[in-house]
Amino acid sequence: GWAVVSDCGAQCHKIPACYYCPTHGKTEKTMLITEPSFQGWNYFIADNFPYAIDKADERNPLAPVNNSPFRKGVDTLPPAVPGTYMYGLPETAKRWPAGNPWICSLGGFMYRYDADNPSRIKLPPHFEGRFFMKDQNQSFIRSIEVDAKGAFVKASTDLFSGILTKSNSLDMRQGPDGALYLLNYAKYQYTKDETTGIFRIEYAGDCKPVALAPSRILRGAVAYRDRRISVSGNGRHWIEIDDLAGNRLYRRSGEGNAGYAVDLPQGVYLLRSNLETGARKIAVERE
Repeated sequence: GWAVVSDCGAQCHKIPACYYCPTHGKTEKTMLITEPSFQGWNYFIADNFPYAIDKADERNPLAPVNNSPFRKGVDTLPPAVPGTYMYGLPETAKRWPAGNPWICSLGGFMYRYDADNPSRIKLPPHFEGRFFMKDQNQSFIRSIEVDAKGAFVKASTDLFSGILTKSNSLDMRQGPDGALYLLNYAKYQYTKDETTGIFRIEYAGDCKPVALAPSRILRGAVAYRDRRISVSGNGRHWIEIDDLAGNRLYRRSGEGNAGYAVDLPQGVYLLRSNLETGARKIAVERE
């Protein structure tokens, strides 16, 4: 139920004296939206840096006022939310014509690993729960790790290579086979004909599914008591806790016997696991 969305930021290198270019150079942001909120565009970029031609047009990110003559909603908006992941134009890309001085963050998707999927080309389980984002002009793809509440943990280095160079990708999705499907747009700025099209990125490592002996088939049990989940069994497992509306609030994964602390407010939730069929209600009491 979460959304991965990106904001394409300001081209600061084009107008060096432009007021709205942050000194740290981070103009692009990708957001993992977990609840209704105001994400800042077009009054703020990246970490709520004012996007304004001059100081008189600058807004307060804690209480931004929408004075557009085209507005149809409230005048005072909710506090702006900074990006989950932010970055800027690499120094090497600013040297024109050798470099590509354009930058534009584009959203992607959150990867879900399905151990029961027989596909031999699906991405490996260490991408589970990470969201992928890309840059249309710099042509990189990165995976972003977040915690159970959707907060940023760390970003990967640039992933994949070859056909992605100068590919100007527009969109990407996880396919039913667990592979990554990438849409590239050629004949735009610096692209070439051979980079246009839809491409499938397959995993070719050693995490491919194997036939398991009966004694190694995944079996186990999940128990909940006093803000703690206990898992007993063999093989890999995952645990999810959702609110009653179906929004994911908590996720853990591991292998074999394990125990996890439940860091959620008091309330009633839905517990799910690949070790159980369906969901069951649990009550989280006061600490």
